[in-house]
Amino acid sequence: MSRHCYFDTSALVLWAEASNSSADARAVIGRTAVETLFNDASVSLALSELTILEYSNSLITLWRTSSKPQFDQSWAEDNLNALMKHVADGRATVVSAPRWSPEQAIALMTVATRRNVGLKAWDSIHLVTAANWSNQLGQIVELVTCDEDFENFGAVFDFFDNQVVVFRTA
Repeated sequence: MSRHCYFDTSALVLWAEASNSSADARAVIGRTAVETLFNDASVSLALSELTILEYSNSLITLWRTSSKPQFDQSWAEDNLNALMKHVADGRATVVSAPRWSPEQAIALMTVATRRNVGLKAWDSIHLVTAANWSNQLGQIVELVTCDEDFENFGAVFDFFDNQVVVFRTA
């Protein structure tokens, strides 16, 4: 495998949002990028338990609170099943967050705040998990996201440059 890609939740949520015909352009672009990765057998894909939990929460929240009728129970369940099929088929590997990820997340959020950029708790854990996977592989990992916070953080804190690069889907 020449590429190793770790999914942040935001990229997968756009992938789900664009699974219906009324998706906005950003979601369609994001879905196309994610589908391209899923369909490219030369790319090694991973996500974490946190990714699955956040993804499920996002789908259920859209189902429960959205004024858009296309985000219904069937949509939520179909999209969760679609992701879990990639996991069950071995197309996407579930990697664990390191046991010290909460402490690292606090440190990263503090650094980000001191440098006047945003980096949320769960995003920090995704970054730490992707970096840990990179260390295990001995190769750079692409963090697949549509969240610009990762790029903004990377611009002011280059510690992860030899482990993680950001791949924006939309």
